[in-house]
Amino acid sequence: YYNFKHNSEKGIFDGAYYVLSTGRHTETGEKTVTTLPLYNKPDILNRPVDIFLENIESRPENIIGQKCRFEMIHDKKLISELIARCQEWYEEILNPDF
Repeated sequence: YYNFKHNSEKGIFDGAYYVLSTGRHTETGEKTVTTLPLYNKPDILNRPVDIFLENIESRPENIIGQKCRFEMIHDKKLISELIARCQEWYEEILNPDF
């Protein structure tokens, strides 16, 4: 998925996220999306589904004209490059160096 602030001039990883899972908040029951950002040091993030799918067409920082905060990437070559980074970082997350 690309965040609406993705800037292709900064490279394919800018604003790229890999969706790891969906879930529910244990206390509130709110639906969430768990992502792995691919543009910097790995960190697992959770967002409410409503924010993940939020309509942002009118926001001035929406430089690529997306309708939603996050939109799926469909280019298969690009996806394979992003997945390669995701696999590298996922190993690091699963084997933290404390």
